[in-house]
Amino acid sequence: MGLELAAALLILDEQPARRLATSLGLRVIGTAGILMAGKERGFLAKIRPQLDRLLALRSFMDQDLYDRVIAQVGE
Repeated sequence: MGLELAAALLILDEQPARRLATSLGLRVIGTAGILMAGKERGFLAKIRPQLDRLLALRSFMDQDLYDRVIAQVGE
């Protein structure tokens, strides 16, 4: 679908889909990346509460990704 639409960026969280899209030369971003971009642009003061919810739901986020994102955004 991303190729057919000539999408500039795909939102994907599942690793197999991300790998496939990347191998096809498509740019991808996940939910955590969207939250980080929102914080960087001043739309969100904190992203930890949203990340906590995602981690609790096991929504394509594990503790390692959570820890990396929190460290990167300084929360």
